[in-house]
Amino acid sequence: MMKPGTKILDLHENTIRDKGAIAISHFLQTTPSEDLNQEIPTITILNIGSNDIGNAGIHSLCEALTKPICKLETLILGSEANELYVNKFDHIGGTYLAKALLQNSHLTTLDLNRVVLLGKKSQDAFKELAESLKSNKNLKKLCLGCCNINSSSAILLLEVCFPRIFL
Repeated sequence: MMKPGTKILDLHENTIRDKGAIAISHFLQTTPSEDLNQEIPTITILNIGSNDIGNAGIHSLCEALTKPICKLETLILGSEANELYVNKFDHIGGTYLAKALLQNSHLTTLDLNRVVLLGKKSQDAFKELAESLKSNKNLKKLCLGCCNINSSSAILLLEVCFPRIFL
């Protein structure tokens, strides 16, 4: 059941790339104009999985996540099996996400399933996520399937998250 006021933006499996992610992050930081007396919808669920988004797009989204006006509760960056435009951010983008979680008080679900580059070269993103989740008490669900996470990073996340966060 959806909460009243829930606004969903589902752009799953398109090709918005970094440019589209940057545009979305600007929208997430937009405040209503008093001159126009307009109401801007608050997006609470954002699905931009499978959009070929790289580190630049993730960096911009993370800037939005740190702003109090951003009320995202669910951020889906993951992909389903065999999708063409999986997101292409790596451990650097993952580190941006981890740092944003330190300042974010709304996000309850973060889906990074099948972001295969996330742990390919380095496990730093998972270590940073674990560190951030020690102080972030709002995140309840973290999806990390098929992210090239190794056993020591998985154990580290489990030690920090269990039983508070569903992995």
